[in-house]
Amino acid sequence: MEFKGIPWLSDEALQPHRDLAVRVISNLVQEPGVRTIYLEGSLARGTADAYSDVDLRVVLDPHFMPNMWRNRHRIADIPGQIWDLDHQWGDSAQLSYAVLYEPGVYLDLTFVESHPVQLADAVVLWTATEPRANAGTRHNEPVDIHLDPMDDALRMFWIGSPLCAKHLRRRQLWTAHGFIESRRTLFLKIWRLVHAPSRADWGWSKVEEELPRTVLEDLAMTVTPLEYSALSQSLTYLMTMMAHYGPGLAKAYGLSYPEAQASTVARMVSQMLARG
Repeated sequence: MEFKGIPWLSDEALQPHRDLAVRVISNLVQEPGVRTIYLEGSLARGTADAYSDVDLRVVLDPHFMPNMWRNRHRIADIPGQIWDLDHQWGDSAQLSYAVLYEPGVYLDLTFVESHPVQLADAVVLWTATEPRANAGTRHNEPVDIHLDPMDDALRMFWIGSPLCAKHLRRRQLWTAHGFIESRRTLFLKIWRLVHAPSRADWGWSKVEEELPRTVLEDLAMTVTPLEYSALSQSLTYLMTMMAHYGPGLAKAYGLSYPEAQASTVARMVSQMLARG
């Protein structure tokens, strides 16, 4: 499949992004109900670098949203995916599915039933020549996204850690600081889901009262100045903390811990930060 007229076509640094996009789009065009596929974000603008995401917006014929959502795992089943590290969100009008691939490339796949209002930063990659509306769900059945809070928090922690490293590599320190802060908050949520579930979403309230001294001291090690080296160390320490406490917390909650995926992400982030 050739993408003509796109600035990143010949950029060697973006070969993983191109390979990922080609494979996903090749899967998408086989699905009934796909009307148009857009490329969005920095890849579409021609401002992408090796740490950019692959942002695809898929416009569907009416009634195909439930079918497409059920098939999202098969569509994104591409070599290099870090299994069980994905994230999903949305409502009846728009559903999004994010997947992490090695070596740190994200796929953001968004399904809608109407064309984007703003097309300034979008490139049309593929359009169906004729509608294929005979296989859709006849009634717009609701798509229920039910996320267990512990499973969601663990996935969010690990799938977002390479994103922190990407912002650090770009020297976007304020943004990286915000993502690191969200890793700390996710750790607190995971801890509270086991020890104080009624306060799981309370952020930093009652931290001094409820956390053991050893955990407080560990968290204190992750609060750092707005400086590249310190923030890198903070992210690394947070991942070490989660690897230490996470398996026991997940077990106490009744879930398995994504140990292999966490190790892969920790290694990926270490390699990204080692390049400076």
